[in-house]
Amino acid sequence: MKRIEYARYGGPELMRIASFDRPAPGRGDVLVQVEAASINPVDWTIRRGRMRLLAGPSFPRAMGKDFSGKIVQIGAGVTGWNVGDMVLGCTTVKRAGAFASLALVRARDIVRMPDAMSFAQAATLPTVGLTAWHALVKQAKLKAGQSLLVNGAAGGVGSAAVQIAQSLGVRVTARVGNRSFERMKAMGADPVLDYQKPLPTALDQSFDVVLDCNGSMTARELDRMLKRGGIAVDITFRAPKLLRAIFLRRQKLASGSVDQRALVAVAELAAAGTLRPEIGAEVSLDEAISLITRLEEGEKLDGKAVIHFHHRG
Repeated sequence: MKRIEYARYGGPELMRIASFDRPAPGRGDVLVQVEAASINPVDWTIRRGRMRLLAGPSFPRAMGKDFSGKIVQIGAGVTGWNVGDMVLGCTTVKRAGAFASLALVRARDIVRMPDAMSFAQAATLPTVGLTAWHALVKQAKLKAGQSLLVNGAAGGVGSAAVQIAQSLGVRVTARVGNRSFERMKAMGADPVLDYQKPLPTALDQSFDVVLDCNGSMTARELDRMLKRGGIAVDITFRAPKLLRAIFLRRQKLASGSVDQRALVAVAELAAAGTLRPEIGAEVSLDEAISLITRLEEGEKLDGKAVIHFHHRG
């Protein structure tokens, strides 16, 4: 059994592929044979030590949060699951370990994989789907007939947000780079704005909700775009944004924290074809460290990066 791990917090050079012993599921746990895992910025955020209060000081630490696969062992106290069930889900920040042949996860952090989806597609859903769902549904309380601006709509969370919003009957405006214009239009966003140009003054006070997926909008820009009583949601947890979220009712923060009911909703949208995962690259475990490094250094993909596993027998 192989996994990507690191022996201390730091940069991409610390990642290595190593063998590990089969973990034993404790109470409330299931052991999943991982078929595919998707790569998210939070994976290197954890490895760099920026979440060490949650992750803890124990090493070596495995990497990876989002996965799909097959249950191979069930711990005490787990009901509703059987060996052989196909699932998707997230590991916790402390445990991590999705970039591995086997992942030990809490039963409350998995849901059934839609029958029509491939393992690669299913693995792309958890973090981006949960983040977009929390931002739009839980924080902004987005409703049919409202208007939404998604800044940074070409990324994983942004693309999921565009599709989730449309499933709710919301008018979506997307702000992206030139290379993503046609992709956003194909998703139904209208209009599509160029993020390299200033926000048009004609759109001032046009939106019920603004979702900033890359944290680049200033407080002044947010105020300009929002209608009276509108809500701005950010997914980048930086000090100034935390302060605004504490003191301003119209400023919210959203994360991809695991919520089984929300993950069920995201999986149902995917099963219905309303939320269509986009895959930009698929690699084997042996190729994954190189891809993670390039993504961490700023390489862009039109879709999610996925690691696939080949199991013998």
